Amino acid sequence: MYTQDLCGYCLLASKEFEARGWTYITHNIKHEENLNNLKELVPNVRTVPQIWIDDELSLIHISEPTRLGMISYAVFCLK
Repeated sequence: MYTQDLCGYCLLASKEFEARGWTYITHNIKHEENLNNLKELVPNVRTVPQIWIDDELSLIHISEPTRLGMISYAVFCLK
């Protein structure tokens, strides 16, 4: 998972993985090497998190908690 500091969606993705008991590795793009690696994988990347599952880029939508309750949703669209 490619992330960056102060990224609410990155934090939500990490919490979702932890809630599911999934092991994951983060690569913070504040480190130039990580950013360059991400740009090689996704040349037009503009947002994080960027998540790979089993070496496949996964499309992901993560919403913030709603005003009506502290429920967050993560929808994974695996290729």
